[in-house]
Amino acid sequence: MKNKYLKPNNIFLAILIINIIAFLIYAYYNSPKALVWLVQENNINIVGVDYYSHLAHSTLNEKLYSDIWSYEWGCFPPINYLFYDFMYHINNIFNSTTMLGIYKQNLYIFSFVFYSIITLLILYNAIILNAKKHNLELNLYYFSILFSPVLLGSAIFTGNSTLLVSGLILIFLSLKDHESKIIREIALIILALCAALKIYPAVFGLLYLKEKRYYEALRLTIYGLLFLFVPFVFYGGIDGFKAWISNILETMNVQLEGRIQYIKGLTYYIVTRFRTHGRLLDYSTKIMPIIFLITMIVMAIFSKDEYHIVFFLVCAMVFFPTNSFRYTLSYFLIPLTITFFNKKDKYLIQDYTRLILYAGVFAIPMLYGFISNFTMEFGYYSMTYVEVFVYSCAYILLIFEFIIELKNIFKKNNTN
Repeated sequence: MKNKYLKPNNIFLAILIINIIAFLIYAYYNSPKALVWLVQENNINIVGVDYYSHLAHSTLNEKLYSDIWSYEWGCFPPINYLFYDFMYHINNIFNSTTMLGIYKQNLYIFSFVFYSIITLLILYNAIILNAKKHNLELNLYYFSILFSPVLLGSAIFTGNSTLLVSGLILIFLSLKDHESKIIREIALIILALCAALKIYPAVFGLLYLKEKRYYEALRLTIYGLLFLFVPFVFYGGIDGFKAWISNILETMNVQLEGRIQYIKGLTYYIVTRFRTHGRLLDYSTKIMPIIFLITMIVMAIFSKDEYHIVFFLVCAMVFFPTNSFRYTLSYFLIPLTITFFNKKDKYLIQDYTRLILYAGVFAIPMLYGFISNFTMEFGYYSMTYVEVFVYSCAYILLIFEFIIELKNIFKKNNTN
């Protein structure tokens, strides 16, 4: 299409901004229903839950991972709790040491707002680094994604650290191939920190192996191990490490009913729709996540362009981990930002399709809301109408990119 106003980026921005305006108008006349409909689990009472809970757990010190109820929340690597411990103490006015106690003291919101500002500033500068310029389009892009169901309705709303890690990974990608050795080393440290914070970003170490940058991969591993293990000194040492592993395994046994946010839960939901239980259900929920993870890694290895390599690695982070929630879709900001600011002289149908699918993930689904009469959920607390819409778009995007890149790989192999 030659019309400059019908570029994929403009269509993406138009979809998001029109839906933001429509939501604000609807919310003005239908408060608080509109907000409840938008946010994760249709539950406005969980605001800051993924921040305040870890803030409270950081006060347990060496008992963090061994406490009888810590498996529900004490599942992060310990470097996270060093940060939460700092944030707790700069705002520790009432000496509260439980999540409920912290919730009851409204002045703890200072710490939460401070954390949110830091996260959003990191994300903003990460986008600038990747865009390599600062203009109106960048500001509109940043503004529109902030008001998305993924960020406003989940990541920012709950205070989950996936948004922070997404920004850091974007910074890593913009610095990884810098001409300066010092900056390239900083990129290694940033990725190692992300891996220590969330574990799954370690898959991005594959980029160094793929490019045969083995010495950098070795240093990345060393940095990652230091960030991961040294903080256990403050949280139980070896016993704390064993308890942490136990907590991680415990999260894999959470209820799967209605949990479409990850492959194991989606598999459970699909198989049970056919009234199938027993061994088939058990085997499929165990095997499908492994098959999916291997497939994403293989696709990343054989892909040639940066966008698809990053996309499949991000999909491994989004859909493989058990017990994920909507905020995990924040990782899609990484490939979205790459493709959004990758300017072309000519756009294909697949470029328009891609950005429209991303818009489905990040736009507030107001038309869908009106059609469904803004119904809240499907009978499961985690399976809201908004959830079903954004995840349907996310899975369709995954299938779309898989087909596109599979065709590209076969085409290149036949050419060779």
